Amino acid sequence: EKFNVGTESLLPSQGKYVASTDTFLKLTRAHEEHGDYLACLGLYEHYAPDSYVNLSYYAERAGEDGLSQDYRRKAYQNDPCAAAAYNLAISYPEDSTEFRDLLEEASSKGSFEAKSILSVLLQNSDPSRADALIADASAHFRKLFEDDPTGLSEDVYGRLKSIAQLQRDHQFLTQIEEALVRREKARRKEIREVNETHLLDSKESAAEGSNLPKPAPSKPLPEDDEFIQI
Repeated sequence: EKFNVGTESLLPSQGKYVASTDTFLKLTRAHEEHGDYLACLGLYEHYAPDSYVNLSYYAERAGEDGLSQDYRRKAYQNDPCAAAAYNLAISYPEDSTEFRDLLEEASSKGSFEAKSILSVLLQNSDPSRADALIADASAHFRKLFEDDPTGLSEDVYGRLKSIAQLQRDHQFLTQIEEALVRREKARRKEIREVNETHLLDSKESAAEGSNLPKPAPSKPLPEDDEFIQI
């Protein structure tokens, strides 16, 4: 598809590079499922260098806190959308003015993550608003779980657990835990299958090597008395 690494970005050009974008997203998800956030960060730096929100997320998960903060600021400066405001908010101490103000901004722009956090903060000072916020966030995250119970990110599962606990929905909390068990079993099965495939490939390569024609044995050197004297 002639995608130019370093001069183009896949995600804003999805209609132009459909196959490449699909492969990129699948690779990123595979690395994320195996906890290799540094690999995810590398993929985004090469193929979507202006996707600052995702870059900040993977940098944080990879333990690159300073780099993550830089990407958060760039994301917000480039486009102060709900996701950018939320990501920048959670980089500040929870008792700071920046944290609260950016959460409010993110919530007003539709961030369900921000709404779920604000619902906890407002439990005592504004319980009616807290209930409305958690109801809105709950509907969103429950729909994600309903559509794909074993394919969500770790952050979403964490948010789901918080919502279930806040709403005292023990049945839903059990469903989440069961989905996580199925997810882990599927992950382990995938790892075993990959390992078995690699082992099979190794055995086949070894077998092919054993079937190669053997080199002809070298002729033994003649005894001393067999040399022709000139």
